[in-house]
Amino acid sequence: MKKVKKYAEYLITKIRVVFKQRKYLYDNTVIKYMYENRRRKDLIIVFSSCTRKGIKARYNYVRTLKNMELDQLFILDDYGIDGRGIYYLGKGMDFFVERAVSHLISHITSGHHYRKIIFAGSSKGGYGALNFGLQYPGSYIIAGSPQYHLGSYLMDPDNHLDDTLTYIAGKSRESISKAAVKYLDSHLYCKIQNYKSYKSSVNIFLFYSREERTYQEHIKDLIIDLKENGFYLQEDVGEYKNHSDVSLHFPGYLKTAVQLIIDSEECYEKG
Repeated sequence: MKKVKKYAEYLITKIRVVFKQRKYLYDNTVIKYMYENRRRKDLIIVFSSCTRKGIKARYNYVRTLKNMELDQLFILDDYGIDGRGIYYLGKGMDFFVERAVSHLISHITSGHHYRKIIFAGSSKGGYGALNFGLQYPGSYIIAGSPQYHLGSYLMDPDNHLDDTLTYIAGKSRESISKAAVKYLDSHLYCKIQNYKSYKSSVNIFLFYSREERTYQEHIKDLIIDLKENGFYLQEDVGEYKNHSDVSLHFPGYLKTAVQLIIDSEECYEKG
């Protein structure tokens, strides 16, 4: 049933893209996005996860969130040699896409005075949610099974991300330096360090399964680093063995977490 819903979401989203997708240009960099301005008090920003080899990047969780009472910004990451995305970073360690996405977010949020901004995504999208959400004081981050040590993840041949690695690093697995891998591994950790002054206002909701390899290779260290730096972290442990199955289990958690954030804020305003 979950797989049927996932396919239905894909078809609905594909139709919606034809009418709703826009392009944002910043410093010769084009970012594709969809923005639903429903004139609500809160905004959710959703980042796309990695597709299977041979399938270009897609928007995620559009159908999941369609009836939720908040404005919605979906940002597509379709850069790269194969169009599957580059973790919203850049080419040859340039990070131009990261800067362009940050500028797009600022452009959307600056004129609306949102009460709460939620950053969300799973896998690659979860990485994006953390990477951008940590920079915003008062943000909420909902991440499902995100990667953390990105350089090591891209270097692993079992993940079939050779094109992604080559695009981001500017070199193939055989020629990339250890320093470059280490730099990519520490990219999120540096964000944790650089923005830990926001720790008292940033709320992180982390969904994962201890039964899949991402937990041992990434999430355990991510949890340790977030807690050691004082960030508020709420964990929810699912039960699935394959990393790809996070896309089947995360939608329900995403809706629950978003509603919890909205409801808690409404209760606060009502006193």
